[in-house]
Amino acid sequence: MNFKPCFLPEIKNNQRGFALLNTLIFLILMGMMAISMVTIVLADKKMHAFNLNDRQAFYAAQSGIEYAMRAISVHAAGMNSNNATITSLHGHTETLELGNGASCDIQLNFIGSTQFEIVSTGSMAFTTKRIRKTVNYIDVARYGIYVSGNASLVSTSPSGKILHHAAFMPRFDLDVLRDLARPAHYYSGNLTVNSVFAISRDVIFAEGDITFGTFNWINNGNWVAGDDITINSSILPLGVTNGTMYLPNAGGDFLCKFQILGRYLIGGLIGNGNAVGTTLAFWPFRFLVIYDRENINDLLEHSVNGGPIIFTASTWEVIN
Repeated sequence: MNFKPCFLPEIKNNQRGFALLNTLIFLILMGMMAISMVTIVLADKKMHAFNLNDRQAFYAAQSGIEYAMRAISVHAAGMNSNNATITSLHGHTETLELGNGASCDIQLNFIGSTQFEIVSTGSMAFTTKRIRKTVNYIDVARYGIYVSGNASLVSTSPSGKILHHAAFMPRFDLDVLRDLARPAHYYSGNLTVNSVFAISRDVIFAEGDITFGTFNWINNGNWVAGDDITINSSILPLGVTNGTMYLPNAGGDFLCKFQILGRYLIGGLIGNGNAVGTTLAFWPFRFLVIYDRENINDLLEHSVNGGPIIFTASTWEVIN
């Protein structure tokens, strides 16, 4: 007699149930892993996009700083009124669209007459970066006489337009000035101006000394000397030069000798040495600079900075 276990179908049914349950758990785990992977990928992409936007916002803020620095130089170069000051830009704001969704907002604030700060906020998508740059500066064209040495027995009109012992000098590529003078007004050695009139529309450049002779009276142009500039005593009264005199090299001195009724410069004197306005200290008529900002700017526009502003020191910080 054969017996068939009556519980075998139940075991088989239970095995099928466990297999189904295992499959279901496996599918749930795989689904959870897939969701986790997708979440991680999306989060990584979002973080990458955030980091990219953050960098682009920072670069936009930097671009705003650079733009503002150039704009200040250009603005100062165009200020030709004797009463003009760069501090007129205090509180100026501007928005720049930089393309590809990037932009920056610039604000300019002046702190006294020798320092300003630029706050530039760069934006990209919903991300912003803000930079503050504080800059010390000198406006060379504020002065009728600007020398690194001592200025003595000289005067300006209006009075007080003298800065001596200047710590910073404007920088020029002297080859640019040489090219402006060539061919008619470039001299490889010394230059002595004996004519009554000496007229140039731009630059007269001598590698050595420039000397204005006894009969010289009326001059026009920007006079650049590699060594010294000397104005000899003149037999003609009230001699005048219209323009700017510039001595770029260290130790380049300016000397105006005794004049019966004085000698005048309409513009400015910029020198990397001393300036002496007469050889007779007791004589009331001395070398006088009649301050003219436009004439000074006519020379300084050829400087490396493209204008009269010298940036002497700066600091910057990321605000957020």
